[in-house]
Amino acid sequence: MKVGFRRALSRRRAGRWASGLPLRAYLAFAVGLPLLVMTVFGTAAVRDAWTERQAALDLEALADDIGALTELESVFDRERALSYSSLIIQVLGLDLTDHPELAPIQNGTDLARVRREVDRLMTVLEGRGIGIDLDQLVAVRAALNATEPSLDELSAQFALAQAPIDERWEERLDMARSLGARHELPEVVQARLRVVVESKRVLESADEQISALLTLVNGGDVQVEPVERIITHRALQEDAKARGRIEFGPRGAEAAQRLRESGASERFERLYDGFISAAILEGAVPEPDPLTVLSFLVDGVDYVDALTGVSLAASADLREASRGHAHEAGRRVAVYVALGLVVVVSSVVVVVIVGRAILRPARILEDEARRISEGEFRVAIVPPDGPRELGAAVGAFNEMAGTLTAVENLATHMADPDHDPAESVDPLPGSTGEALQGALDRLRSAMAEAARQRAELEKLATSDSLTGLLNRRAVLDELGKEMVRAWRSGSAVMALYVDLDGLKALNDTYGHDAGDAAIRTAAEVLADNTRAIDLAARVGGDEYLVIGSVPAGPEGRAQAEATAQRLLSTITSTLVRVEGNAVVPLRASVGVALAEGTDLEGEGARDRLVKAADTALYQAKRGGRGRVAWAPA
Repeated sequence: MKVGFRRALSRRRAGRWASGLPLRAYLAFAVGLPLLVMTVFGTAAVRDAWTERQAALDLEALADDIGALTELESVFDRERALSYSSLIIQVLGLDLTDHPELAPIQNGTDLARVRREVDRLMTVLEGRGIGIDLDQLVAVRAALNATEPSLDELSAQFALAQAPIDERWEERLDMARSLGARHELPEVVQARLRVVVESKRVLESADEQISALLTLVNGGDVQVEPVERIITHRALQEDAKARGRIEFGPRGAEAAQRLRESGASERFERLYDGFISAAILEGAVPEPDPLTVLSFLVDGVDYVDALTGVSLAASADLREASRGHAHEAGRRVAVYVALGLVVVVSSVVVVVIVGRAILRPARILEDEARRISEGEFRVAIVPPDGPRELGAAVGAFNEMAGTLTAVENLATHMADPDHDPAESVDPLPGSTGEALQGALDRLRSAMAEAARQRAELEKLATSDSLTGLLNRRAVLDELGKEMVRAWRSGSAVMALYVDLDGLKALNDTYGHDAGDAAIRTAAEVLADNTRAIDLAARVGGDEYLVIGSVPAGPEGRAQAEATAQRLLSTITSTLVRVEGNAVVPLRASVGVALAEGTDLEGEGARDRLVKAADTALYQAKRGGRGRVAWAPA
């Protein structure tokens, strides 16, 4: 038997730890390997396209920043020119009544409006994360409002105020150049970026040109440094224009055309040529008329505005080209992802089709078999699909699973405490059930015999062999349980201690058989005259204990008294037949005790109640026997 068990266990373990790959693993390998290769290369292509897209989006954002900084610089140049004009008007005390076009300069309306625009653009840039130090600009404005600085002092202060703007501009431009150098962006994007760089050079050259002309006019005598600065920046400006014009985008080309057609640009260049010619050929600069200087400033600002328009248009072209490339790169990402999804979906469809034909029934069979190996016999019926060999295996499995389920049901039924081992049951189904039926029948017979022996042992352990009543140990156990129930329900428990009077004399006169007859007769009286909820037990030679639940309070005391009196009356009216057909009346005494409330609690409560009933019995004996006595309160 032991060898057979070990053999069965080894087979079970071998089945559980079977090696080898499942069918779906081979299918997954056949489909997954090429899919993995395609995924690796596809992921690389998607990553590159996505990186290009992000770079283009970053460049678009930088183009927005550059455009905003260019616009700020343009408005800042206008504030500087208007500040110069306001200073000249104040210093010379000019009356511009005959020049209404210059009236806004004289009354400060244009300057106030431009200052508000500068402040607004500063706030916008700060919201975009581009902080610019305003302390120097605030100082320039305060100095202009409080005093009349010289033109050179005012120019130097504005140069300091413009430095943070130029720093942020160069910072964003360097970031844009770095993006262009790190990523293989299309040529059109690179060209638009070069135009932005060159337009910035033109704008800076124009600013330097105006500043140098102001220095030259303000100085009176011809100075070499301002003239060289003017000539150098004019050459740089023309060079930048020539190179930028070739690669202009649509917006930049339109802005450059407007610049060429601008009257302010023509007037500014004519005035510029006149000053330079006089400085170089004649060695001196003619004393300019103040109104001419003001017109020069106004035209210079308009000229710078036109150049700023070119720079803004170049930034817009760069932004548009970057956005277009980002869209194109995003489209490529979408195409790559879509192709990848098509491949994945196609692979899944293949797996599903093959799985439905072969793998699905095999997987279901495997799952249900695993559930059985884990002890769960109530499994679903596996459909006999797939190839013929698989269908045959599924049929055998379903039959064995049904047999195991029937065995489990039978075992559960047989484990029920209320189950009768002798009860007939249906035979196990299937050929496997037929093979197991004999073993189960033997098991049921053994269980029935064990149940019978267990019942006999339990009866011997809890009952009195002479009377059939409970013995002392059993009744005390039941008394403890009854007291717990009474404490929970708020009721009381009575204990009646009954003792036969004169039993020794009966034994001495008629023998022990007569005494045993008297004990049995008294037990029958107690069993027949107590309630169904009461328990009667023989606890000694001629001593009995009756327990039961009664209501708490006077009502319970009255019920206990009535029960004791009834039992005493019935016992004393009963005759016992002894040898020679003689009859002898029974005699008894009863002690009564009641436990309720706190008497039901605590360790030893049961023993205290029994002792109290025993004490009451002793008092009944001392009081003359044949009576009922209560335990003292």
